[in-house]
Amino acid sequence: MPKGLLKQPWLKNYLHRVYPLQSALLWAKTLRPQPKASRKLDAFPFDPEHSAQQLQTMFSAFDQASEMTSEASGEPPGSRALFETMGFWLERRVSKISGAGTIYHPGEPIFLMSLRNSYILRCYDGVFLDGKSIGLSRHIYNSLYLRDNYPGTIETSDRSWMSAQSKNPLAVGQIVNNGTKDFPANVGYQELDLSPAFPLGLQRFLPNVYNTDRDADGPIRVVVLVAMREVRDEELFSTYFEIVE
Repeated sequence: MPKGLLKQPWLKNYLHRVYPLQSALLWAKTLRPQPKASRKLDAFPFDPEHSAQQLQTMFSAFDQASEMTSEASGEPPGSRALFETMGFWLERRVSKISGAGTIYHPGEPIFLMSLRNSYILRCYDGVFLDGKSIGLSRHIYNSLYLRDNYPGTIETSDRSWMSAQSKNPLAVGQIVNNGTKDFPANVGYQELDLSPAFPLGLQRFLPNVYNTDRDADGPIRVVVLVAMREVRDEELFSTYFEIVE
């Protein structure tokens, strides 16, 4: 390998987030104590049942807001509903750092999708989430979305997160940048399995589809972002190697 090639920013970014290296690093982490960032997350106890209920409350607000127009305010109805329901909102802006998706069960092929893909997130149980919204990943997600949401059926997933007009303002976790020394992580990824009883009419806000058919009696996997501290008027930064069980 040419001298200095590993110092190239584009290659360092790719190696930092490419699937084989990410998988090896996550495996290695299971062999040693969790780092300080995880202890920060542990300081904020995570209640899956309460979190699932909060998600249902927000989705209900999005559902009501989708029936109303917001042309006068110029704001997406979901963003206003999020603020009125939970007291905060999220915006997509240019990051200070330069430089949701398909769910794959353990053992399912993902190599081709991982090439030049810095949006793959690996959970501790071996489940992968591909949050890339362009290229092959986009085509695969659209195909699976149409498989599950053909005409005449109840919509059980959302694909608007791949556009600039997402009906679910929470579906931005896939574009949150990795923290750096100058911009340390202020949020962490948290796996959450929703009950199969999660309201069918609200599943249309879930930005996930399964690569293979999901067990109708099994849980619905989502990954949420948990604040490590109070976050106010600032960019979100996470770390792709701090997934919490």
